[in-house]
Amino acid sequence: MNLNVVRGFSRTLATVLIALAMSGCGPDAGTSPQDEPGTPIVIDSNVVPNEQGPASRLLVNKVWRVTSPNRAPGTFYAFLSNGTLIMTSCVETYRLATWIAETPTRLEITEDTTVRYSADVLTLDETRLNLRLNLKNEQVNLELATPQVPFVCPDLPR
Repeated sequence: MNLNVVRGFSRTLATVLIALAMSGCGPDAGTSPQDEPGTPIVIDSNVVPNEQGPASRLLVNKVWRVTSPNRAPGTFYAFLSNGTLIMTSCVETYRLATWIAETPTRLEITEDTTVRYSADVLTLDETRLNLRLNLKNEQVNLELATPQVPFVCPDLPR
């Protein structure tokens, strides 16, 4: 296995774990994040941004591994309760995007502040998440599952 890939994944995994740990931190009970400039959403750790219901606890603050074919090996998504979406893989650098639930079955994802698209939640349970990404020129079905822990990136061909 390429040592640079291992180091890169280790840094990415550390970033994801720190972000997940920090997502449990919040302001004092007497203050609201909406009172602070630049903070768009008030989030309860058991609620999808702007939505309530049982599906929300299944989606947020959990690492999801992409299982769809023809995707970069070890691609992961993590929908944090503060509205941050972490996307990374064993071969790509990580990306931080934002997400919000428009309805219980539709998410809005914004990448790079200009690329915005919706994602329909087709299936969501304790171990599976299927999304239909409504991109500018196409729709892409994305299958995800909770990963087995521990997970190590696969050896890549040289």
